[in-house]
Amino acid sequence: MKIRLAIKDDAPKVSALWEMMVNEMRPEWTPNRQWWEKMFIALLDTPLAQYTVVVAEEAGGNLVGFIDGLILPEPSTGKIHGVGQHFYIMPEYRNSTIAGRLYANIISVALKGGVQILEFFCFPDGIKFWNKRGYGLTRCMMRREVASHV
Repeated sequence: MKIRLAIKDDAPKVSALWEMMVNEMRPEWTPNRQWWEKMFIALLDTPLAQYTVVVAEEAGGNLVGFIDGLILPEPSTGKIHGVGQHFYIMPEYRNSTIAGRLYANIISVALKGGVQILEFFCFPDGIKFWNKRGYGLTRCMMRREVASHV
């Protein structure tokens, strides 16, 4: 299994994994894969925030997992933050070394980028995974659908 940085040409394959992640974690949501794919490509070209996607690729070119994140200055702390956005591995490849290898690779990129604080977005059932790696809950995101008559 090869762990490598993603490129723009990987957008269709990575967006397919992203859609699988959303459908698995929140089947009631309606993910827009085309929007995510456009954001993936646009973020790779954005100089303000360094966007990185690391993928796990089988010998035949099939992608089986990915992790992505941004490096950006955070004015509230006065430090450079590495913010992990998404982390997904296809179910049949879990309980292997892939998760650890993806994580280690993106952490390496973050440290080379001068990151002083690491943060990862996760669903509630992923909190234990991150706690085991030394992360603590610092804030919550609250969500509600907006009606036209807010």
